[in-house]
This record gives sequence, structure tokens and C-alpha cells, in this order.
Amino acid sequence: MDTRPLVSIIIPVYNVEQHIKDTVKSVQNQTYEHVEIMLIDDGSPDNSGIICDELAKSDNRIKVIHQKNMGVTKARKHGIEASTGEWIVFLDGDDQLLPTAIEYFVETALAKNVDIVQTPNIRVCGSTRTLNRMGAKGKYNKKGYLSLLANKKITGGIGGKIIRKSLFNSETLNIPEGITNNEDMLMNIRLSDKLNSIYCDPKNGFYLYFDREGSASKKKILLTNWQLLYKEYYSMKERYGSVMYVCIANSVHERYTTKNLTLEECKEFMKEVKIDLSTPLYTWFIKLYFSYPNKLTGALMRVACGIHVRL
Repeated sequence: MDTRPLVSIIIPVYNVEQHIKDTVKSVQNQTYEHVEIMLIDDGSPDNSGIICDELAKSDNRIKVIHQKNMGVTKARKHGIEASTGEWIVFLDGDDQLLPTAIEYFVETALAKNVDIVQTPNIRVCGSTRTLNRMGAKGKYNKKGYLSLLANKKITGGIGGKIIRKSLFNSETLNIPEGITNNEDMLMNIRLSDKLNSIYCDPKNGFYLYFDREGSASKKKILLTNWQLLYKEYYSMKERYGSVMYVCIANSVHERYTTKNLTLEECKEFMKEVKIDLSTPLYTWFIKLYFSYPNKLTGALMRVACGIHVRL
């Protein structure tokens, strides 16, 4: 009997019939074999669900759940509820893990005595692999973890990490319907409710994120979706404090630089951020930047961000 911790790998499946076999194979080939593979067929209209059932016949570690189409967040939630492992690893149905991923995650989590181990993703574009930059290194407490998320020093997504299952509660994945962008960020913020510490390793990447045309991350997100997200961020300020102002400010600024939102749209969002003594200096300068976007206000904003992160 294997006495090592069981790791549940949650894989939502939707329209990935061309990739799901390779995704599952990357888990089956792990050097750490004490895993259960949860395939959540989210009402996929292609042959993904059938392929999942076929895969389960050849490996008793694979469990398949079929549900009507409810979105990736609900799929992950159902996967966690049905899982039996002590640790959770998320994997998208068209991505992969390097063979030593789970072994590294478990050994590091136990050695560092932490609730989350975070590593950078590896972006795969054709034959090129690029390790994403991650501005965090070492061990952080709850406050540090929230600051890292808000300031984008670690990914707000699901990749490259292992999470202690006990961190999840009934609210963690209770994401309002209609929010289809940055829902992972909301989950990660809520994981802080019971978090003691996280360990970040910026040098070792294990999660292969495939940059493909037509993927969900490539789709244009409607203005109404951003409105729903920022409304949710703002509603969480009483629970998580000023970090939510920083989440809004950083996200709005990123949307502006990537041309997802116009300057006028960004100004409208930043009007919702109430300036008071508890609001981080960085957020003040973000608002100033959108009033007078130029090199000077941009430089002041970056300096204020550095001060806030160090604090």
C-alpha cells in the first residue's frame, strides 16, 4: 500500500478531442504514480467524452464525470468534490505536465511545510518553449500571497501549482455566473481564507501551456464581462482589504496596455476605486495615470508599485 499523499489531478474537458490523450498521457507518465486523474466532461459536443471513457478502461486511476455544459469553474468544483486526494493539481485539457511535476510538487510542499507550491508555466509555441517570468521566490505568508497575486508576481491562473485540498471551502469556486475571464484569479484569492504559507520557485517550470490559435485565452472578451469581474473584485474589498483595489488597478492597466479596453473605458472602471487612506499608493498613481497618461505618471506608477510590493 502506497503511504505517500494521494494527489488528485483535476482536468476539465471540453472540445479537446485532438489533445486530451496527450494530456492524460503526461499524467500517466509521472514519476510520482500515487495519483487519481479526474476527467470532467463538461458536456463536450465533440468526441472528448467518449475518449475519456475509453482512457478510464485502461487505467483504474482515471475517474470520469459527465455533466451538462456548465463551464470550467463548475467542472473543477465537481472534480474537487468527487476527489479523494490530499492535494489538488489543476490541468487544462489541452495542456501537459513534465514527468517530474507531481514528484517535485509533493516533495517541496512537504519539505517546506506549505499549503501551496507555485512554479512558472512553460509557454509552448510550435517547437519553442519559454519559461514564463515569475517575480516571487521563497516562502510567503497569507498577506504576502495576496500581494503577489494582486501585483502579478505569480500567476493568477491554475497552472504550475499544487494546492492542499483542505484550503477549498464552499465559497472558493462559487464564482458568479457570467464571469468567464479571470475566474481563476477569484479562486486563488479565496484560497487565502485558510492559507498559512506558500512556496514560490521561479526557476523550475513543469506545466506546459500550449499557445494555440482558437484557444479560450485568445478570444476577445466583451466589455460586459470585465464589468462583472471588476464589480466582483470591488465587492470583495471588505473581506480582503486594499489588495482588491490593487487587483482592479493592475488588471485595468494591463487591459489598457494590451488594447482590450480603451482609455475612456479604463477611466470609467477606475472611478469605482474609492481613494482613502487605506488605498495603496500604487492605486492612487494608477488613477492619476489614466487622467494624464504619459511617461512621468507611468514612471511614478512603477515606483509606487515597487514600494507597495516591498511593503
